[in-house]
Amino acid sequence: MTPYPGTDLATAYREHGLIESEDWNLYTNFGAVVAPNGIPATRLQMLHAAVGIRYGAHRRFLAGKGFASVAEKLFDPLLLLAKVELIRGRQSPPEIAAAMFEALVAAGSPGRRSRPIRRRLSDRLALRFHLRDGRSVAVGVVEREGRQDLAFDAGPNRLDGRRRHSSCTSPSSASSPSASASTTSGSAATA
Repeated sequence: MTPYPGTDLATAYREHGLIESEDWNLYTNFGAVVAPNGIPATRLQMLHAAVGIRYGAHRRFLAGKGFASVAEKLFDPLLLLAKVELIRGRQSPPEIAAAMFEALVAAGSPGRRSRPIRRRLSDRLALRFHLRDGRSVAVGVVEREGRQDLAFDAGPNRLDGRRRHSSCTSPSSASSPSASASTTSGSAATA
């Protein structure tokens, strides 16, 4: 919730010292400017991205959409996170990339939802996000126990499940100073 100046919310937040930024560029309803319950605004922004990924991507997945459609919903929250943190100006590009990585890992936390198996070519794709420090996370569709799951796997391993995805695990394949995404289906291609 954005505490716009002149509102009761802004007054209450200011009295409790919860407002972290007065930068008007962040007052968009998408930028975290408060620190509720001791959670820094930057952490709150990362958690907002994780929720957007988890429920946006999972909603499409459970609706039976192919992985290519699901992948679109991975990027919107990540790009918003990067944009807000660049505006905030407190984190370097590698720190922003690390926050994006954390959002992906948090989005894949337990609470698995699955769907009946559907055979689509796009479900044979996976994305692997790399950080220059060597950490990576893979996102893709896997088959388990006769159902399909949207899997998030932090680490260098391939996604588990009956359908195997090849992946590019070299952090040197990053095309930017902070992070990159690669799609895989047989051979790796860096985006």
